Amino acid sequence: LPVVMNNLAYFYYRKHKYPAAHSYMAKAMTLERKAYGAVDFATHLRMAAVSARLSHHTVSLKHCKAALKVLQEAADLHGGHGGAPAAARTYHAHLAVVYHNLAVQMAYLQQLQHASGTAKVAQQLVTQALPAKHRWVRRPARPRNALDDTTACALHAQCMHTAGT
Repeated sequence: LPVVMNNLAYFYYRKHKYPAAHSYMAKAMTLERKAYGAVDFATHLRMAAVSARLSHHTVSLKHCKAALKVLQEAADLHGGHGGAPAAARTYHAHLAVVYHNLAVQMAYLQQLQHASGTAKVAQQLVTQALPAKHRWVRRPARPRNALDDTTACALHAQCMHTAGT
């Protein structure tokens, strides 16, 4: 049943009906916790995405942190990330996504120093997890990404606000 709730949440998310998506994600989380004793990291990330779309960035950050904790606990439980190269790449890819989402939410919440450092961790994990030719790994002559734009906009807004007071 948690999978059905996740799928319904995704359906509503794709239709831009974020309150409905949030409701189904909350149900999915409750059912996962009841059925498995814990919530999967991917479910936390989905709830973070829905919360961010509702402009609940503090809640989104909380779910990103929970996703990171679940991944780290799973790695500790299994003695690392499995030992096999494919398992290590998958683990690093999952960590990269979590760290990227953490950085974006930190930027929204004006935690710019933390966001910058977290984004760098995400980029390092991406280079470990993906082949050099993958589009997420390749860097243009002048490195630039969405987080750079978000951070620049946040800094500009902060400066404009300070200048106006």
